[in-house]
Amino acid sequence: MVNESVPFEIRKFLDNNDYLINEDWSKEPVLKISITVSKDYKPLQVKSAPFRQDLKIEAKVILRENIEKNFIKKVDVVTPDLEISKCMMVKQEGKNSSLVLIPKNVNKFIECGKKKIFSLKQLLSNAGNKIFTSLDVKSAYNLIGLNEDSKKFCCFSTEEGVYQAERLQLGFKDAPFHFIEAIEHLLEGIDFTGWFMDDIIIYAPSQIHNEIILKVLGRLASVNFKLSLNKCKFRQISVDFIGYDLKADGAAIPYSKKEKLSNTRSPRTLKEIKSIFSSLSFYRSLIPRYTELTEDFCNKKTFTWKKQDEKNFREILVLIEDKTKLSFIIGGTLSFRLCMSFGKRSFSFAFYYGEALFTLGGRVLNRSEINYSQTSLYALCIKEALFENAWIINAAVIKVEVSDCDIRKLLSHPPKMNEINNHVMRHIIPLECFNIAYVSVSEFNIFNDMRVEILDTKELKQTANKLCAINEQENSYLIDDSVEIKKAYGIDSISKIMLKSIEEPLTQQEILLLPKCIGKQKILLSEKGLLLIGLKKKIWIPEDLEETILEKLHQVHSNDTAMIKLANATIVFKDWTTKIKRKYAHCKRCQLFRRAGRFNFSSWPESTSVLERVHMDHAQIGNKYILLFVDSFSNHLTLKICKNMVTETLCKQFIEYVNEAGIPSLVVSDQYPVFLSASFQKLLEELNCLQMFATPYNSFTNGEVEEYVQFSKSQLAKFTEDGVKLEDAIAKTILENRLTVAKNGRTVIQNYFNDTRSSIEHIFAKYKPDFQEINEKCLYKHKLADQKWLEAVCHYRIGNQAFIVEDNQGKFHLRKPNCISINNTIKGADVSETTKLDEEARTEMFKKVYLLTALTAEQEESKAIESSGC
Repeated sequence: MVNESVPFEIRKFLDNNDYLINEDWSKEPVLKISITVSKDYKPLQVKSAPFRQDLKIEAKVILRENIEKNFIKKVDVVTPDLEISKCMMVKQEGKNSSLVLIPKNVNKFIECGKKKIFSLKQLLSNAGNKIFTSLDVKSAYNLIGLNEDSKKFCCFSTEEGVYQAERLQLGFKDAPFHFIEAIEHLLEGIDFTGWFMDDIIIYAPSQIHNEIILKVLGRLASVNFKLSLNKCKFRQISVDFIGYDLKADGAAIPYSKKEKLSNTRSPRTLKEIKSIFSSLSFYRSLIPRYTELTEDFCNKKTFTWKKQDEKNFREILVLIEDKTKLSFIIGGTLSFRLCMSFGKRSFSFAFYYGEALFTLGGRVLNRSEINYSQTSLYALCIKEALFENAWIINAAVIKVEVSDCDIRKLLSHPPKMNEINNHVMRHIIPLECFNIAYVSVSEFNIFNDMRVEILDTKELKQTANKLCAINEQENSYLIDDSVEIKKAYGIDSISKIMLKSIEEPLTQQEILLLPKCIGKQKILLSEKGLLLIGLKKKIWIPEDLEETILEKLHQVHSNDTAMIKLANATIVFKDWTTKIKRKYAHCKRCQLFRRAGRFNFSSWPESTSVLERVHMDHAQIGNKYILLFVDSFSNHLTLKICKNMVTETLCKQFIEYVNEAGIPSLVVSDQYPVFLSASFQKLLEELNCLQMFATPYNSFTNGEVEEYVQFSKSQLAKFTEDGVKLEDAIAKTILENRLTVAKNGRTVIQNYFNDTRSSIEHIFAKYKPDFQEINEKCLYKHKLADQKWLEAVCHYRIGNQAFIVEDNQGKFHLRKPNCISINNTIKGADVSETTKLDEEARTEMFKKVYLLTALTAEQEESKAIESSGC
């Protein structure tokens, strides 16, 4: 019976169409489908394993009921064309047992299309009403029939015999596609409806809500579909749909799910990690910073569970308990807002409509994207967030919140294409189709809560006093328990190698495993069992304690410079400066209250010719100094080793540069005393060079040379690792620079010398000898002084200077024109009518010439030996 709480019109319709909700399955399905297989398909007949003892009775009952409902029928005669699959009983907690087919063989050959499923985001963008109706389709797949030709693919074996399916069954590859296609067809043209497999949602306004329900019920009844009435909810202010709690104000995680997920224990195996985070990922659109908190769990291949993993896992569980909800877009003219957050290898974004949260998103960065600059990451995140939601944005204004004022300025007014990193431009250019306004962070940003509690000054002092815990050899260290470090050494592979190096020499492979920060520095063991590195005897920190050290360094929210200074005097670990800077960059409190950072800019105009402007600077490589010259037009780099930093050396090396490269019109340097010297300025005046200086205390205004200082240091360090001399390393570094391809597709050396040649094919063609076939009788002699001419056959002519002849004994000779006579014509014989060799003949010719040259060399050598009397 239909509940009296159901509206009268709907109750009346259900009473008149009771087949829709009763247990009668006598009517044949109206919708029927065909299973399409590829030409390679061959039937396979397999036996199922016996059912579990406790499920045998249930299996018999299910088989009998399915036969009564006309879902299946028993096969009396098994023919070779039947596909017989296995089946199994599935028992789920809180649900009835079910019989499931496992058609492994036929699934490999089934051909089916793809369908897009209705998403929560579509619902949020179209709904926004105070009442909902949810309908649950009963025995979904069994409501669709099979054509006679397709039934042979749907047989299965049991202990009771072989059965054939009369209707679509769960387990077949194309079953979801056919059911989705059927639901799409039934709901086509009915507004305010959505579906997810067998769940249908109706979110029409109150005035027309009943009318829409009746339309949907009428369509379902017309094709003999059935509903589970006890699971259907009519005109409710709150319903559960596809795992979400839908209310008038938006979608949230249901309370029962919150309670279950928030009580999840920490995983103990790799399988549990995958299982737990597979469940959590379903609600990722309701968990802020989900990608940041789970980035370390994505690619785990072996089970490890560190303190940071536990911390991130617990934070996810806390966020699940939070009252985060996604709101409906009801309409109006409000603008959208985009907020962003970045992890070590991921980004997250929150999309608002006005002040209401519409959706959360983000992803883990791939390998190439990890090295992007902060500006590139902002541009990438903005691009993906906007294009993902472009269908709902249309022409509305999008306010993009950017905390860094420098990046905000750059994104608002991007420079020309050739003045900025192409990664940034690649992501900025597509944003031109959106109406974007870049703004500072607002109080509604879910990632940067503006209500940050400032630490008490007393608390700051107490925290600062705890930082330097022990004192060893007059150095302050950040670790207060040496036992904890020694314990971490035992499980750290690099620490084990370092401990081994104290007692015995390491193999070449072990040396390569040591981090670059160790290099060739001496490793000692302190009285407390700590590894001390180098002359300053810094303590080596193993990987497991790195996060602890970073937390202690940042307890008082020092900036990255202060943390590096403190760490540099006491400790060392792999990539320590990079990790400290990353720690500072990912601290929300520091980024929220930090002062505006330095904006890297260059006021120099673009050069239009070679040697228009040359930048110069000194760089220290080990214990030596190198003078760098960089041409701003072509990026042509020149390096000179400096004996010292005096004016005389500078003038001498500048003259060498002018002799090699030419006289620059403008010379730019920093204001180091040697560049300000009277002697150097006088030299520039004599050469008619104008001198200009970079802004004091801002090295970035010295243009390209600052970039090439870093380039030179990295390249020289790479080349000198294998014991190469500094002079050879400089030569290789310069060659590396010369062969670098610029944005215009030409190398540095091509830009510098204005070399427009694209290839050397025309040169090769010019100097390649012309082989012509002759094959005529001739006379030849071995030497020009010989009087006797010998008979031979001239086979080939090579250019105008050589002929290949074969004597009567079958030996080949290479002779000049003055030693050969063809038809009484010497030297300038006209052979223009001879046939040119094809490629194969020419290749064969090369072999003969090579062999002939080698034989001639051997003969001359043997004659020389005979004449010497040896």
